[in-house]
Formats: sequence, C-alpha cells, structure tokens
Amino acid sequence: MRNPLLHTLARCGPIAAWVLASGLASAQTPYKDRLNPGTTEATWLAPDGKPKDFARYIQDTQALVTERHYVMPPGYPPIPHGEPLAQAIGPRAWPLQGQNCTPANTDGILLVHGLTDSPYLMRDLGDELARQPIAPGRCVQVRSLLLPGHGTRPGDLVQTDYAQWIAAVGYGVGSFAGVAAQVHLVGFSTGGALGIYWAYQQKTQPLAAPLASLVLLSPAIEPKNRKAKNPFLPWAKDKLSGWIQAWRWQDTHLDQDFAKYESFAVHAALQISLLDASLRDRLKEAPIPLPVYMALSFNDNTVESSESIQAFVSTTDPRNRMLLAAHGADAASTQKDPLQRITVVPAALAFAGLTVGDFSHTSWPVKPDNPHYGIKGNYADCKHYAKDPKQIAQFCACSTPAMQVAACATRATSAVLYGEAPVPPSLPPATILRRLSFNPYFDRMAGEIRMFLTSVVAP
Repeated sequence: MRNPLLHTLARCGPIAAWVLASGLASAQTPYKDRLNPGTTEATWLAPDGKPKDFARYIQDTQALVTERHYVMPPGYPPIPHGEPLAQAIGPRAWPLQGQNCTPANTDGILLVHGLTDSPYLMRDLGDELARQPIAPGRCVQVRSLLLPGHGTRPGDLVQTDYAQWIAAVGYGVGSFAGVAAQVHLVGFSTGGALGIYWAYQQKTQPLAAPLASLVLLSPAIEPKNRKAKNPFLPWAKDKLSGWIQAWRWQDTHLDQDFAKYESFAVHAALQISLLDASLRDRLKEAPIPLPVYMALSFNDNTVESSESIQAFVSTTDPRNRMLLAAHGADAASTQKDPLQRITVVPAALAFAGLTVGDFSHTSWPVKPDNPHYGIKGNYADCKHYAKDPKQIAQFCACSTPAMQVAACATRATSAVLYGEAPVPPSLPPATILRRLSFNPYFDRMAGEIRMFLTSVVAP
C-alpha cells in the first residue's frame, strides 16, 4: 500500500537520489529494500540449539543489527549520545546493583518492547529500575530483549511469527537462572501480552528462572485495529497466502525513526491478533496468575483499554495497582474495582509549558527529557498527517528541525497539541496534533512500579 505523502516527499530530490545511491551500500540493507520480506534468526540459541549466555546474546544480536539494519535516510534525527545504532537499539544488561549479591538475594527485571519498537523505548525505565535494588538487603539485575524481526528492517516483520517472540521472551526470563531468584517482566504493548502469556504458560512449562510479577504498560490484550482483530485474517493467511502477501503493508512511511519501524506490515498485525486470541481464552478461564501493575490510557487508539481494565479488575491480589490516564467522563464510566486499586489521573493537562490533550499508546515508558522522544527530542510522531499529500504543511509543522525532510524547507509555526492520533475533529484549524511520545507522569509511575515490586519481594 503506497503512502501518498511518502511518494510526494520522495519526488523532492535528495531522498530519491540517495535511495538509488544506497543500493551501492555495504552489508546493511539498502534503504530502498527495507520493505522487502526477510528472515529472522534466533540469536539467543547456539548452533547446537542450547541457549547462549546473555552477554553473548547481546554481542551476537548487536552484530545482526549492524549487518541487517537498513541504511538510514539522509537527514534522519541523530542517535542520542553518539552511540552506535546497534548499541542504542539492541538488547542490553545494566550493571548488577547491590552488596553481597548472590542468586538468592537478587531480583531480575526483564524489559520487553512492543511491536515495531526496539529496546530503546524501554531504556528510561531500565535506567530507573537499575539505579538501586527493589528492597533493602537485595540486589537487582536489569536486562532488555530485542524481539525477532525488530531492529533490522520493517520487511523482517512480514514473515516473523508470534511463536518466535514467545520463544525469545522465554529465553529472556530463563537467562536469569543462576543469576536471580525470581524475575519481574516489564512489558510494553506486545511485550506485556507476551508477559501475560508466560504467566500462564509457566504453570505447565516451567522456566529456568520463575516469573514472579508483571508490569504492563499499554498491554496489547486486544488490538483496536480492525485488520488486526478480523477473524478472517488467520484463515486468509493459510488459504490465500498469495493474496495476503500482495496486501502486505498497512502503512508505509519514511522510516526516519532509528529506534522504531514507521512502516507497518499486515502480517505483524495478524501475529499480535493470534497471540491476543490465545490470551483472551486464558483470561476467560482464570485471572492473570501473578501480581500485576498496569499503566494505560483510556483513549488508547492502538489497543482496547476496556479489555485491559477488565483483565485487571478480574484479579484478586490486593497488591495489584493500575495507573489510568482518563478524562472525567471516561473515568466515571470505567469498571469499578471493588478493591479500589485503580488510580485515575487527568489525561489532559498543562505540562512543562505544553498542552497535553490526551495520552497516546506509546507514551508510557518514556521520560519527558528523553533526547529522542522527549519534549526537546529530535523526533516527533507525525505519521497521522502522512496519509494525505494535501497535509504536507501540517506534517512539516508537526515535525522537528532535526527531521530534515526535503519537502519541509519551510515550516509553519503553529500551536501544538500533544495527544493521541488520529487528529480529533474538534482540533482547531490553526493547531497541529503531535502524537504524545513521552509520559508526563513518568516519575510518579516509576515510583509506583518500584513500590509495587517491593511489595512483591517483601517477606
């Protein structure tokens, strides 16, 4: 599916010329080939099929990213701190924190990103949770994963199956064996869905290190996109494979964000749909069997927040907590939790001189001062203006100076509202919507997560 604005921008000179030249690039995927279907590798497995040491997994996965990531287009926002790309978006391990650390007194924390994302989106939380142990007398080891099909090129998600994501997360949790007594999974969106899967699955398929709790940010329990939740798609994938391949892309974009694919494959939507279908069957049978902290927006436009709220309310653990961003009327209509574990915060607020109208799906894991997605970051999510070439002026006004798109030689100065895409009909004509890419409540949320984890490990 061709993106009209992408086509318009590509005709503006520099990108078109560079795209042709990039075909002569080295081992990296040329920009023009970034949407071509590719294969994925289980970088966590040795040739004999045994799990690798986590340090070796990091090394080999970063090498794969270096080799396979598409050549970034000219003028893309720079990578913060001057890091190599593979280091910025690959898996990582934070230094062990604490004194007199042994596996018995160490807590493992595994960060799992969402669909089309990379571990960079979870980095702020990793930095926060790795600062100090969860509780006195304990130690903490924080790690992040790169899910298969991510961190290389969007085309690698055309053939990646959700079973590969499940296997990768199983490895990530199990990698703490001999390092930590228990593991707490912090998952964003699809990462949260994968955490819920293993919370149930470890009852019959024990992990090498036990999963002890879940922190779920905008969990993808049910997608809102009609293509992702259409029950016809699984049948079509098997019976009409040629047709489904022709209908390959839900959206294609410039892919200027080094840390996340901007183009979105229909096959990827299908995979999260299949994963979520299996979760909903389990949620109907029994509540999530582990302590849960959840943060989400009532008006999330990517996942059905009502399903996440219902999954939370059905749990009975008094330690469970939810932070919900909602408007007054929406907050009143949410299902009531008899244990009063849900805290509602305003989704519309003035913050650091900015006007926030609502919370987006992707905003929760990111600090306001993040150098890429934050208030003064290099990147702005403006893809909602990219479907219509008549909105190129809005696209340019929404984007940041670091996003040096050829067609944006001039940028109108407009009022900016931070919120959730698509553009609301009530938005004044002179106002630009920039999708909120950071969390104004980050410090509060991080503190609540720490208190929740303390309650889980406390004797």
